[in-house]
Amino acid sequence: MVKLAFVVTVMLLCGCAQHPAQSPADTTPKVAATPCPSARPQMCMMIYDPVCAIHEDGSHSTEGNNCSACQKEAITAYASGPCPEAAD
Repeated sequence: MVKLAFVVTVMLLCGCAQHPAQSPADTTPKVAATPCPSARPQMCMMIYDPVCAIHEDGSHSTEGNNCSACQKEAITAYASGPCPEAAD
């Protein structure tokens, strides 16, 4: 009986160790960003497929598509879809 209690206790402790509590900063969803190519595009199709552009300074802006976003030197990467709106 003691062995069973020991095994159950160890299993419970191991389960808690695998799921650490998240801090508020960790709850922000991470977006997979695609880096812009080093050879910037010269011309882009006018197709509206919005992306969230990531600027060198860490700011974000919604651009019409990935090509038009990467034409701008200040933009380093982009993620599919428009940028989420800032919380008030």
